Amino acid sequence: MRLPAVAIATAFACGIAFGLYPAVARNASSRILLSSFFIFIGVLVLTGIVLVRIGRVLLASVASILSWVLLGFLGACIAKQPA
Repeated sequence: MRLPAVAIATAFACGIAFGLYPAVARNASSRILLSSFFIFIGVLVLTGIVLVRIGRVLLASVASILSWVLLGFLGACIAKQPA
């Protein structure tokens, strides 16, 4: 029962670590980057829902994990924004 939560937390933490990487962090204030990630995350969530409905659970789980990684990355980028 704890394994899905551990996988989600690990994916989110990996996204945060990727967002804090110096080569990526210098583009963290780009509006195009942030808005494209918001759109891509939404598409991944909708893709996961559709894949679950048609019975492709493995592909839906991959889309879910990837969306959690991108959410962590987006959170790290938003945290670097000036107030």
